[in-house]
Amino acid sequence: MQDEKVVKITLTGKISYSDDITVMQAAQIVALIEDAGGTYQPVVPRGGGGLLGGGDRGHLTEGPTLNRGGQSPRDALDSSGAKTNPERIVALAVHLHATDGADTVLPDDIKGLFKRTREATPKNFSRDLGEAVRVGWLDGNDADGYYVTRKAQDVLEEGFESLRASRAASRSSGNRGGSTRPSSTPEAFAGIDEIDGELPGVISYHRVKKRTEKVLWALAKAKELGVASITGKDLSWLTDRLGDGIAVSDMTANYRSLNKSGLVNKSLQTKQMRITPAGEERLKKLSTE
Repeated sequence: MQDEKVVKITLTGKISYSDDITVMQAAQIVALIEDAGGTYQPVVPRGGGGLLGGGDRGHLTEGPTLNRGGQSPRDALDSSGAKTNPERIVALAVHLHATDGADTVLPDDIKGLFKRTREATPKNFSRDLGEAVRVGWLDGNDADGYYVTRKAQDVLEEGFESLRASRAASRSSGNRGGSTRPSSTPEAFAGIDEIDGELPGVISYHRVKKRTEKVLWALAKAKELGVASITGKDLSWLTDRLGDGIAVSDMTANYRSLNKSGLVNKSLQTKQMRITPAGEERLKKLSTE
């Protein structure tokens, strides 16, 4: 570094770095920071100069990497094999979940990744996001964010082809009258002659649009029927009887989303799900939204 011009550089934020480095090294760091697509590959001079000089100079504090796992948003789209806008939305949501570690992602976060990958943001983003929720790949809402369901959490490794095949098989099974939900009446509901889709002061079950809120509604219905806490399997049976069933495999993810907002919890005695007072208040507001 004796024959090269030296500059002082200081970076702050999730990653902190301060050192005297060459102009070439400074240029590489600036290029890396400004790279929107995550595709920049630094030029490493012979002798191991690299971005940090290849020696003991400077100090890089431990923290999250700029691109954890080495996968960019573009890589996520390509590896998933996403072909439709709902699939692209899900692939980017999975990428955000994997790189940021957040339980939920906001629509604006996903839109930002479309720009980073130079992909056109879907003109009907809300509709396409709703389709991803409808088929069970995402769940949540615009205010609290969306989480990736168990169905889609491995899509970056396994690709959408397997999910498409699974959907096709489910439709075929449905046409044959098959069901993946519990059919026999649970002991908790034994002796109950009729279960309707109505609750006092709350909109009817069939008018509830979001899956998480359907679960919340069903928990309130169970409580009205004298079942204070309930298993995921029994709750799946109840939603099926209410006219729009939610599979047992999706109950855990729905519970986590509701529990995070304080709308449900589990009984210390039975370890089963139940609605909280905050959840009951939330249901009453659905009719005014």
